[in-house]
Amino acid sequence: MAKKQNYVALIEHDKGTLYGVRFPDLPGCYSAGESAAAAAENAMEAVRLWAEVALDRGESPPVVRPPDEVLADEAIRNAIVHGAVPILVPL
Repeated sequence: MAKKQNYVALIEHDKGTLYGVRFPDLPGCYSAGESAAAAAENAMEAVRLWAEVALDRGESPPVVRPPDEVLADEAIRNAIVHGAVPILVPL
């Protein structure tokens, strides 16, 4: 059985009404929701759709980096300091 892959996502909320979700390791994969919980739920659908498109193009999803490696990135740490919340989203 294949090991479940979990990508790190960042939930961010500025002064707007939506909570945005971005994936440091999945270029072009974004999502949003009206609450942090909705954004996290929508993130799972975004990853699934992103992977489907990649597979349709004959590409493989990027290798999952361990969370500590992603969180060691200075830009990611800076986003967290400014309020972003990291979550793990399964593929």
